[in-house]
Amino acid sequence: MMKLKIVMAALIAAPLMLTGCAGTRSVGAAPSGGKASFVARERARDARIIRIRNTLDVWDGRAETLGTVHKELAALQKEYPQFAPIYLQYARYTLRVGYLGGHGYRAGTLRSAHEMLDRALQLSPNYADAYVAMAQLYLDSGNAGLARRTLARAEALGAKGAWIDVLHGELLQQRGAAKAAKQRYTEALQAQQVDRRVQVMAYGGLMALAGEEHDRAACERAYRGLIAAELGNAWDRSSYATIQLYAFGDTEAAIKYADEARALNPAIPVQKVLAEALYAKWAAGGKGAQRDFQRAKTLEPDFGRVMARTGASSALHQLAVVLKKHGVSLESKDEQGNTALVTAARMGKNRVVAGLLALGAAPNTAGDSGMRPLMYAASQGDNAMIHALIAAGADVNQRDSAHRGPLWYAADGNAAGAARELLAKGAKVNAADRSGLTPLMVAAGRGNRAMVELLLRHGADAGLKYGGRHTAADIARLNGHQAIAALLRQRATH
Repeated sequence: MMKLKIVMAALIAAPLMLTGCAGTRSVGAAPSGGKASFVARERARDARIIRIRNTLDVWDGRAETLGTVHKELAALQKEYPQFAPIYLQYARYTLRVGYLGGHGYRAGTLRSAHEMLDRALQLSPNYADAYVAMAQLYLDSGNAGLARRTLARAEALGAKGAWIDVLHGELLQQRGAAKAAKQRYTEALQAQQVDRRVQVMAYGGLMALAGEEHDRAACERAYRGLIAAELGNAWDRSSYATIQLYAFGDTEAAIKYADEARALNPAIPVQKVLAEALYAKWAAGGKGAQRDFQRAKTLEPDFGRVMARTGASSALHQLAVVLKKHGVSLESKDEQGNTALVTAARMGKNRVVAGLLALGAAPNTAGDSGMRPLMYAASQGDNAMIHALIAAGADVNQRDSAHRGPLWYAADGNAAGAARELLAKGAKVNAADRSGLTPLMVAAGRGNRAMVELLLRHGADAGLKYGGRHTAADIARLNGHQAIAALLRQRATH
């Protein structure tokens, strides 16, 4: 199923509650002028932060706006280097600077934003808004598990309201729980006080869900709600163009809305969607095909990147077929370093994965983080995709940059069925990651007894130690899973 997401509504639109940011007062000598002067200075600082937040909330893609924001942030950081909200806004600014359109960011953008949020949390460990922002960042990075845990931490610190509903909606949407996601988005829109940013995220989520379900009427309703919340916003038209192309394969509508977005704001990065719609129209043949090709080539001359981005869409499979016939490699990578197969696997798109494998896509090619298609399938517990990838030659003992294999990810994702399939195909049960964590330790920490028992039956060693100190039993105990700890202690002594 196609996983679609509305662009530029992420992290980036998180709330700001300076009064809830414990431990963020400036460190150092109090300024001259007494307490009244100090309070006035703090109020002025907070007002500057709020102005920056508001500017980033409504940013329309213009580079000069970001230049002004950067100057103000740099000045604030120099004056208040220990003030956590500055780093939250720096993270949001970083994401906007590095945004390429769709799901894309320039290399290093997500890492830099993460570092800024880490700094905010170092300064203020109980800064709920930073945890909310970090949860959104993990969502954008494709790490739903960390996003869920981080969002839970934010809620424990008091974060609540429509914005939390929206993030839960995104998480549910990523898990394929469309009905529950719609409910969360609807609840966010029904809150007594709904600000425009929440409306944009909620309507955007509903629009993306409608695209996933190929419900054009619902998609249109959500789009109208989005436009009502943001009249004249080029980003919304860009998002709608993306859904028209990738969900419905409607090249004419995609071209129409992409052109509207460019007319509203020539700086908006919608040219890739426009180029891919034009290439898809060319691939279908017919009148004006050569003209469409020439215009597309002007917008995006890199056929490899077009293959990597459009090959992951079931609606654009014909374009991948035509590009391959013209000599474009299926192993071409997008700006993030992912092939079409890696992207399709990460998004859980079985039919696309099967189609790409049939065209000859290599099943063991790594993506930007070293993750390979089989690892994504294992993490998601997708047995059908696991079967297809292994049949095409995927290595069940492959490793990513952290030295984690498919079985490790199955344990981390609580996917016992996937683990059973991998073990049956020869996955090494005690293969540890670079830090020394084995699949058994991961399952013990997650409290998944069924997974623990499965791994033990296949020879997992309960006596191995993480960091030379902690066995799987210790890890289970430290995470509050006492019954599993007792089981593992018993097995370790035999």
